[in-house]
Amino acid sequence: MVGELALALAITSPIFLFTGLQLNTVQITDTFDRFTFGDYLAIRITSTALALVFIVMTLMLWSQSRTTTIVTMLIAGAKALDSVSDVIYGFFRKHERMDLTATSMIFKSIASVVVFAAALFLSSRLTWAACGLALTGCVTLAAYDFPRLRRLSRLAGLQAVRLAPHWSAEASGRLIKITFPMGLSAMLASLNTNIPRYFIEHLLGEKSLGFFAGTTYITMAGTFVVSAVAQAVLPRLASYYTAGDLHALKAVLLRLSAMSFGIGVAGIAFSAVAGRQVLSIVYRPEYGAYSTLLTFASCAATVAYVASIMNCALNAVHRYSQQLPLIAATVCATAFACFLLIPAYSMNGAALALTAGYGLQAAGSAIIVGRALRSLKRDRILAHA
Repeated sequence: MVGELALALAITSPIFLFTGLQLNTVQITDTFDRFTFGDYLAIRITSTALALVFIVMTLMLWSQSRTTTIVTMLIAGAKALDSVSDVIYGFFRKHERMDLTATSMIFKSIASVVVFAAALFLSSRLTWAACGLALTGCVTLAAYDFPRLRRLSRLAGLQAVRLAPHWSAEASGRLIKITFPMGLSAMLASLNTNIPRYFIEHLLGEKSLGFFAGTTYITMAGTFVVSAVAQAVLPRLASYYTAGDLHALKAVLLRLSAMSFGIGVAGIAFSAVAGRQVLSIVYRPEYGAYSTLLTFASCAATVAYVASIMNCALNAVHRYSQQLPLIAATVCATAFACFLLIPAYSMNGAALALTAGYGLQAAGSAIIVGRALRSLKRDRILAHA
């Protein structure tokens, strides 16, 4: 059951991240209002429809069990609803209403866990649990996100027509030109995370994939915290860069990097001391045997947290196109490491492969950001000369 859910996520996540085009990031950092909310919404609706088509085609070409196919389509439906909410979150964040985004995400997260667990407990069917996830996303979008969007738009003095999808070939073309490389980067980033799962499913079987997915999912707690903080400060980092305030930008980046590293180290210590007990309580006693895997996964997560902050910095300094070759190199490094390490060290090797990949991504991002800041400093000196 866990393996089927992990496989469904492994199929849908890269596709939705690609078609998502990281519109939210461009939307937040669009300080000059080159595009309207309607432009972003039109692109998101179109790309989400394409994502669903791609997933159906994938399932037709890659034969899976009936349960896995149904669960994958339900997860895809939930992600389609989330993708619309994501554009609305971008509107909230651009107008510095992080509270609206936080409330929606917290409600959806708690409701998803409760509904998923209740459906799974009452029916013992993964399909009903996945259906609950889609229902939660639908209720959140209709009952909270859209009403708050209309209210905030009135306070911002925007007409309702600007909140409707605006299909314009000229605006869409310019927006896609900016976001297409970012979409590829997002897809490859998701692929990088899922590559070890593909290797494990192929080499060790679906049961091992379930143990790996369940064990490593615990590290997502830190990922949610770091990602939330990074998204919250992204508009401010972008404004610092636009204003040329390098001192403030560097100070925030250093604090964020130290925070993310500290969270990771705390996770490693916790996994080493109480990993066996936590896995046995959260899942089943047999998961306790994978406490070493949890420690290795926590090491990979620590590097991933720092890489996430560096990726946020890349977006803040508008280095969109340079992300693609970096993440492509990261994917190649992770795949090669999986090829070498998983046959030799089983699932622990998969965690080590992720550590290597994230390490390359973090280092490469830091180099690109450093060059961008030096370039901006040089330009300012020349402008005042």
